[in-house]
Amino acid sequence: MFQTIRLTAWHDGALTGPSRLVALQELKETLLMLTDRDQMQVDFICSSVEETGACRLVDEEDDNVFILEKVLHS
Repeated sequence: MFQTIRLTAWHDGALTGPSRLVALQELKETLLMLTDRDQMQVDFICSSVEETGACRLVDEEDDNVFILEKVLHS
């Protein structure tokens, strides 16, 4: 399984800052907090990144977009 994720955040269509590399475990812990400990949702997000290489999370209420991308190491 991959271990590193590139996280890019957008707000109102503008990049909020440079992309950040995060460990998969750090991402899972953060997602668990944000989803009120919804393990099934976190597993779905992480498996989507693993299978497709990326996942786009949209918060329409606050106009935020988060792009999660699998980082391949050689």
